[in-house]
Amino acid sequence: MSAHPASIPDRPPVGVSACLVGEQVRYDGQHKRHPQVVGLLANLFELIPICPEVEIGLGIPREPIQLQQTSTGLRLLAVQSGQDHTDRMQEFSRQAAQQMESLQACGYILKSKSPSCGLQHVKLFDQDGSFQRIGRGIFAAGLQQHSHFLPMAEEAALEETAKREHFVEIVQAFHRLRNCLDGSWDASRLLQFHNDHRLQLQSHDAQGYQELDKLAADIQEQEPATFQRTYRKQFLEILAQPVGSV
Repeated sequence: MSAHPASIPDRPPVGVSACLVGEQVRYDGQHKRHPQVVGLLANLFELIPICPEVEIGLGIPREPIQLQQTSTGLRLLAVQSGQDHTDRMQEFSRQAAQQMESLQACGYILKSKSPSCGLQHVKLFDQDGSFQRIGRGIFAAGLQQHSHFLPMAEEAALEETAKREHFVEIVQAFHRLRNCLDGSWDASRLLQFHNDHRLQLQSHDAQGYQELDKLAADIQEQEPATFQRTYRKQFLEILAQPVGSV
């Protein structure tokens, strides 16, 4: 994955688990090529394939890994040897979050149920190897922690039309916001952007929009970098709500 900053492209850059685009990077040397990802979403987005397990130095093929609850907390361990990959994976998630920001990424598509990439429903085992409960992948958790509200979704969720359309909407709106904020600071340009998205934001969260509108009204009273961080956070939080849910 390139770490060099890039100008904002025409299509929104979106990180994606490399196995989902057909790269043979899984522990067994296979892939999980997903038709929605390589079809519709590849046409809409500029996909950035990443396999965190390969990125931290694990080979292909490799020993399977799993989440395990230990006396020292949640760990990412090799199933047979018990080798601990937690620290390297957590550090890579921090690096990946920084690289996604430098690449102006507007979203991330993750492999479901993966001990690295799964956002939910990842099997979590106890120290005896027995299934305990469900958890979240180490890379996915770190990416969420270190990213600035980057929209994320699992490929399984994107099979549902409503969820897929919602994700596409958020990514495209975030891309427009990045374009608006790119270059020298222009408060009038941001206010025009805010007005252009008024109805869209209200449809997702009317109360949230009112709070964002108050923020925009005070734009001249705030330091630009602080305003941009706050506006971005609230903008994405509003769009994360399904239409009509609030």
